[in-house]
Amino acid sequence: ARRILDMPLRVAGERGARRSVAAADGRPARTQVQAAVHLVGDEGISLVEVRLHTGRLHQIRVHLALEGYPLVGDTAYGGTPSGLCQRPCLHARGLLIDVGTGPFGVRCPLPSDMAESVRAAIPADLRCRAIARTQW
Repeated sequence: ARRILDMPLRVAGERGARRSVAAADGRPARTQVQAAVHLVGDEGISLVEVRLHTGRLHQIRVHLALEGYPLVGDTAYGGTPSGLCQRPCLHARGLLIDVGTGPFGVRCPLPSDMAESVRAAIPADLRCRAIARTQW
């Protein structure tokens, strides 16, 4: 089920330690959760596809963390380290922008460390298996 995360964000902190925080006086920030595949295991990990309607600093990281789902490995926003990935597990699978003469898109394959983790993952149920087959 698609879900919209609509929370204004503002940048806090000094250069080199800047973070985004939810704030009523922040700039509009909108993230659409397209699909989620929950995985078997004790860590409670899911693969999530999102679409950005705005582009704020760390927008995906903040929005998902505020919903209680921080990125694996993203200790800056509440995630915990994991053997799955030695860094925040975040990847832009593709980018589509309007360049004035129409849309321009590019696809980006997963880095090898993430690809290995995704291949080893087991979807938790039939719905998740169906999504995983078509999305990942």
